[in-house]
Amino acid sequence: HWFTNNISNKLILKDYTFTKKSGIHGGVALLVASGDIVFEAMRGVEELSIESHLEMCAVKLPRYEIQIIGAYGPPSGNMQCFLSQMDYSLTCHQTA
Repeated sequence: HWFTNNISNKLILKDYTFTKKSGIHGGVALLVASGDIVFEAMRGVEELSIESHLEMCAVKLPRYEIQIIGAYGPPSGNMQCFLSQMDYSLTCHQTA
């Protein structure tokens, strides 16, 4: 795959978190300008991604009780697989 240690050291920016280092195409990004916004990466979301069908990342804003999920489905992916996994993912991350 394209992500080598040599490349990763050049890509990682100060105060940024990079969570997915595998795969060869596509992906999704979620940027939070964190001046006074307290946020945390939602772990476990990346594991719900299915290579070539659904890529996901997410953050939680505790002060506002909000979860933000970024999702991408490549045009060549299986739409039924995308919808089914997206439904499952949203069910797993519901808040009260």
